[in-house]
Amino acid sequence: MKITTQISLDDVLDNFERSWIIVRMKDGRILNLYIVDVDDEFQKNDEEDEPELKAIVL
Repeated sequence: MKITTQISLDDVLDNFERSWIIVRMKDGRILNLYIVDVDDEFQKNDEEDEPELKAIVL
């Protein structure tokens, strides 16, 4: 499954929660990751007044 901005976080969670995945990054790197959880609220410093960002955090 290619992860794009149109994919919902629930789709990622439903398909990959608690499983090993292979991620191919745009720069050519290949990462083996274990997905534990997907978070739909991400702030750079985790403060309430910060705007929420869309991100994949590795």
